[in-house]
Amino acid sequence: MAGEDFWRSLYAVWSHAPAGRRREQLHRLGHEWGLLHARRVERIVQRDHGGTLREAELQMALECLLGSLAVLGLGRFDVDFALRRKGLVSIDHHHSPLARIFSDHEEPCCDPLAGLHAGFLSHLSGRQLAGVEIHCGRAPGEPCRFLIGAPNRLEKLLRPGEEAGGEVLSELQEAR
Repeated sequence: MAGEDFWRSLYAVWSHAPAGRRREQLHRLGHEWGLLHARRVERIVQRDHGGTLREAELQMALECLLGSLAVLGLGRFDVDFALRRKGLVSIDHHHSPLARIFSDHEEPCCDPLAGLHAGFLSHLSGRQLAGVEIHCGRAPGEPCRFLIGAPNRLEKLLRPGEEAGGEVLSELQEAR
């Protein structure tokens, strides 16, 4: 059900990435997939409505992408813009098939979805964004949580011992 965009993205990642960097590769796979999928959805929107996703209201663009994920069996997501002033977007992704498939792993396993959301938002914003899974929703009804932002901002925030990162994560918990 993942479609041509997923398989093209998988080929691009595995043919160019060095071994031993699984999470980074999976994020890159998801990011490429998200870009390709956003462009595919945009072609449909252009054909049916005469405009691009970037020209549409953000909520409408996100709803188009949300609907397309549901068709693929990838669950649904909610976008929270509470941290927008800090250059971040939080996404709760409900019913991740990856969290169910890899439920016996302790480490985050939804890097392709983090990349997928970063790819969507990269396309909509026209900026290169990255995503990181900050919570894996393995328990029934519990969503996976992702932060999307500029790669250097995410790296700095999530660096061990970084005080600002703890503040942002606390602020995110309070907003929920």
